Amino acid sequence: MHNCYFFSEKTSQKIKNVFAISYNGNLYFQIKAILKNRNKDDRAQSSSLQNSFVRAIMGGENYLYTEAELVNKWAAGTAVNFGVAGGAVYQGLIKGKGIVWDFKNKEFNIFKSCKDYNEFIEPKLENAVQQCEKHQPDMLQVREAISIIK
Repeated sequence: MHNCYFFSEKTSQKIKNVFAISYNGNLYFQIKAILKNRNKDDRAQSSSLQNSFVRAIMGGENYLYTEAELVNKWAAGTAVNFGVAGGAVYQGLIKGKGIVWDFKNKEFNIFKSCKDYNEFIEPKLENAVQQCEKHQPDMLQVREAISIIK
C-alpha cells in the first residue's frame, strides 16, 4: 500500500509526529515530516492528511523517492472561498507530486511543477529535462530520471 496510516498496538491511536516508519521491508514517510523538512522553496505545499504516510518507491545513495497528494495552500485557499464549486476546484488542485529525500542536504525536495522538477534535474541529468506541456511533469519520466540519479 502506498498511502496509509499506522496505529499503535498498545493504544490503537494513530501514530503521529514521527519522521518515518519501516514496515514489512518498506519505508514510509509521514506527510507532516515531509512538509516540516522540505526545501525552503517548497513552503507553499500543504496536505489535509498530514498524519498519513507515503511509501518510498525507490532509493539509492543520493535520494529516496516517493509521491504524495499535495496542494499549493494559496491556490487551495482561494478555491475554498468559492463554496461548492470551489470545493470541486480544490480537489482538482491536489496532485500526486514527486518528492525526493536528499541525503546530502537533509531535506525533502517537492516537485511542485514541471519547471520546478526541471530546475532540480537539469544539473544532475540534463537529458531528463521535460518540455512542460502541462503544469505537472510526466511522472513516469520523473521516475525514470530518479532511478538513474538515485
